[in-house]
Amino acid sequence: MAQNLDVLRKEVSDTKARQLRLKQSKVPKAPGQGLGHADHWTFNDLKSIRVVALSFQDTINAVNKDILEMKRQIALIQSISLKTETRHEEIRRFLDAAQDPKMAELVSNRGLGPEQEEYQARLSHLCQV
Repeated sequence: MAQNLDVLRKEVSDTKARQLRLKQSKVPKAPGQGLGHADHWTFNDLKSIRVVALSFQDTINAVNKDILEMKRQIALIQSISLKTETRHEEIRRFLDAAQDPKMAELVSNRGLGPEQEEYQARLSHLCQV
């Protein structure tokens, strides 16, 4: 029984020592210093970490806004690039058609079909009336 009590006393003293180590801040008091190594953080450092995190909130918001704007610009550039590639391919086909009569038969100018021409004529007539 005495041996068990000695073991318990030793465990209690070890636990108290560990608790004291955890309570002591290992990060310097100046905000932003020493926070680079998360391995050295203790529970007492949470206040310092919170202050630093809040100080960067405006910067983080600005960066997020810039990221969204860049994503929008990238999407616009990709759209323009796709249109350019399509036009380039169309020009290539028409140049091939100008040089090759067989290709000219396959490639025709964009035009309205009979239904669209009829509808367009009807609209023109209605606009004149």
